[in-house]
Amino acid sequence: MTKFSIRVVMCMFAWLFCLQSSLAADTWSYPSKKPDKSLGGGRGYINDPYLIKTAQQLADFAWLVNNGNSYSGEYVALAANITLNDIIFDDNNEPTNLKELKAWTNIGEYGSLSNDYFKGFFDGRDHTISGLYVNVDKDEYTGLFGALYGEVSNLNIKDSYILGDGGNDATGFLVGYMKCSVINNCHISNSHIDIATNTSSNIGGIAGQGSGDGKVVLASSFSGTMNIHHSSGTVYVAGIMGLGAPKLENCRVDGQMNLYAVKSDSKDEIYANGLCYEAADITGCVNNLNFKL
Repeated sequence: MTKFSIRVVMCMFAWLFCLQSSLAADTWSYPSKKPDKSLGGGRGYINDPYLIKTAQQLADFAWLVNNGNSYSGEYVALAANITLNDIIFDDNNEPTNLKELKAWTNIGEYGSLSNDYFKGFFDGRDHTISGLYVNVDKDEYTGLFGALYGEVSNLNIKDSYILGDGGNDATGFLVGYMKCSVINNCHISNSHIDIATNTSSNIGGIAGQGSGDGKVVLASSFSGTMNIHHSSGTVYVAGIMGLGAPKLENCRVDGQMNLYAVKSDSKDEIYANGLCYEAADITGCVNNLNFKL
């Protein structure tokens, strides 16, 4: 075998190894018992935050918030890129490996039985969470965070998917429901929503719904597709936030929104917007979301 042939074969093996490594999802599962609050280290201070280094620690963090640990006033930081699933999209932006995906249990819960907010400061440190899969199959608030009463900053989410069939209150890739909260420098890319609604729903590329004073989304973006199959109920859907009148600054939306609406009576409406429905203030934002009815 010549030196050139050897080099070609070695390059092919290296390429295959890199491809396999890039497609490998992290190992994780939602905990069945209480994990360690310290996660990957740190003490929760601004200069010594709790660190999340693995997908399992991210799932542990969700369990802790969902079971009453709000991290109020404390600091949490992402210390590495995390791959929750390897989602392979077809030409219609639908996963070809849907049955293999592991559904995410959101961080924080908001509902009639409990309100477990994350009340701290989450800094993504410009790291990326890939392959977030949210399955909305009942009335709830869903996303990476389900209920937020704090701040999330410097976080990227890519190659992710939200699927809904049935009831839904509010959903977004970053957060379902946010109260008096701040989202800063968070970006959602190559991520797609496919939801069938049969009740009142609020759907956003970044956040589903917001309430209270001080709702701010800064320097953040969404890029992807949104397929809304609407049969009944009032629905608010937008690229940044579905409903909530936040203050938006330097945000951007790119992609496609496809609306499949069947109006069952005069009270059922769907309100589709590029950025948000009734934003309190919009400054320096760009809307490149195309609409198809």
